[in-house]
Amino acid sequence: MNKKIILGTWPLSGDYGQISLTEVERVILESIERGIYQIDTAPSYGGGFIESSLGLIVPQSRYENILIDTKVGNLPLEGKSFKLSKLKKSFEHSLKRLRREKINTLYIHNPRLSEMELMSLYEFLDDLKSKGYINKTGVSLARDCLFSDKTLNHFDVIQDDFNLLYINNIFKANQVNAEFISRSPFASGLLSGKICLDSKFDPTDHRSGWLKGERLKSLLSRVKKIQDTFPSYSIIEVASAFVLGQQNINKTIFGFKSIKQLEVFLDSIVKTQLSIIDMKEVEHLFYNDFGLENQINLGY
Repeated sequence: MNKKIILGTWPLSGDYGQISLTEVERVILESIERGIYQIDTAPSYGGGFIESSLGLIVPQSRYENILIDTKVGNLPLEGKSFKLSKLKKSFEHSLKRLRREKINTLYIHNPRLSEMELMSLYEFLDDLKSKGYINKTGVSLARDCLFSDKTLNHFDVIQDDFNLLYINNIFKANQVNAEFISRSPFASGLLSGKICLDSKFDPTDHRSGWLKGERLKSLLSRVKKIQDTFPSYSIIEVASAFVLGQQNINKTIFGFKSIKQLEVFLDSIVKTQLSIIDMKEVEHLFYNDFGLENQINLGY
């Protein structure tokens, strides 16, 4: 069992293109068979589809040892809302879909709020924790939305992006006392080795609206620079080893849309381990914009 790996369910939700419940079940059960016992989800992933799927595949009555993390603040078919009445309703519906009486971590989902507003939501989570409905309070941070360490340290868990193309948040992992969980280790598939300039996404795939044109070209230029720097490894091996090798990152969420993707990943982490020198080389590439200062500097 690798305690640093959490199975992410967004790729299984249909938001990355259509997927069958059979394939969802295969990926989830194979992950558990291979020792991954913590799962990250959200009510907005697939409009509630993946939470309902988890309730069917790993209900608490049969899989009490599986840790399920979910979120509040982004409702299926309704969008963002941090009103307390909406959060209560969202959590109640998540428990029903997941077929669980309690969950592991409940996150505030990508809030863009004031410090005072976020703390009022923390109090809601802390109340659920005191009543035994959740084990941990969490906040899943929105890109480039900053909160003070004092505020973040109230939460048990912080979740944020971290990968070869976006390493800024390692400073947050170093500074806060909360458990730090990184997400997007493959940068929406850019670090999977499967995306190229000619890639076309299914209209149901959320990437179809933004991962294209000059933005895609710029990001793939950076990916190529990483590949050229580490010719002995595949890009997915470097991406996996880089996040798992960070001492101040407690766990990382990895998402897969198929059994094949899951197996490729598990094989890569067995045989790849980057040295401290290699880690520093990645940081050097990032802070020098991968030597591509003339390219459009757009994040994924």
